[in-house]
Amino acid sequence: MLYIDEQIPLDVLAEYDNVRTFTGRTLRRKDLVRDRVDALIVRSTTTVDRALLHDTMVRFVASATAGTDHMDLPALQEHGVYYTNAPGSNANAVAEYCVAVMRTWSDALHGATLGIVGLGHVGTALAAHAHSMGMTILVSDPPKQNAGHEFPPYVTVASLDTVVANSNVLSLHVPLTFVGPHATHHLLNASLLATFPTDGLLINASRGDVIDEAALHTQGAGERFAVALDVWKNEPDVDRELALRAMIATPHIAGYSLHAKLEGARVAGRAWLRWKEIDGEAFERAMTMKDEASTYADEIRPVAEESDAFKRTIAHGNVAHAFDAFRKNYVLRPEHLRTPR
Repeated sequence: MLYIDEQIPLDVLAEYDNVRTFTGRTLRRKDLVRDRVDALIVRSTTTVDRALLHDTMVRFVASATAGTDHMDLPALQEHGVYYTNAPGSNANAVAEYCVAVMRTWSDALHGATLGIVGLGHVGTALAAHAHSMGMTILVSDPPKQNAGHEFPPYVTVASLDTVVANSNVLSLHVPLTFVGPHATHHLLNASLLATFPTDGLLINASRGDVIDEAALHTQGAGERFAVALDVWKNEPDVDRELALRAMIATPHIAGYSLHAKLEGARVAGRAWLRWKEIDGEAFERAMTMKDEASTYADEIRPVAEESDAFKRTIAHGNVAHAFDAFRKNYVLRPEHLRTPR
């Protein structure tokens, strides 16, 4: 049996196997054992680890999202599980979110300096959009620099210290890693934040723990400089005070768009069909029809309205419940900006 997160539009796979949907954070090992599940297609709300997989039949896991930090990769390898994800599937959606945040912050972006930390799929898309808006772009990405990566001609590569200290807007787009010479856990700490220009804008749409949230409190986030946070430490039980102080606060929905959802589903569905050794021609036709039915929005996403609505939901009561409810009930909209080519 195949289990698919209820938010992933892969109903077409029911033609190939027994399919049951589940709600992201509620998946339990007993469900997998009871239904003799051999494959999972998940989002970032489902933690796939040893506890979930122990003594189950699961041998395939696909995440219809760009990141993998919700997947215990060593545990998957130990259990002989084939795993995959969908890198880049929501890159333009996240980049558009960042552009919308910048436009909310200022209507004078031409000539301003945007610092991008991490020039992967999202950072690259954001750099292209910012370049078209006449922004100066600084980039810090040591792994790519060390690998001799060829950067776009319109970006200037610099050290992290230089990028932080010289950017009007600083946007983070790195994976969350804990070991190695370029670990990103608490990459932006109190000492670095102290060098960030007054009246600047800090955007985090990568992972919450890339920033030391305690340092945001001590370094004047929301007072000395503006913050826009879509990702948080301890999701879904996020820091209510920090969220209410932020210029923009949203519950990990930067990558939510109709286009991103379809692309992530397509990548995960293709991977499952390959794993099952099933011809995917009918699947591709069905997904193409879904694509053709989607259009582009006339206006960029209203991040200020989304933020205000989220802040109202967490102002009182259970923050974690409000966080998850907002995400579950979020109405996906088409993207406005085309994916850069």
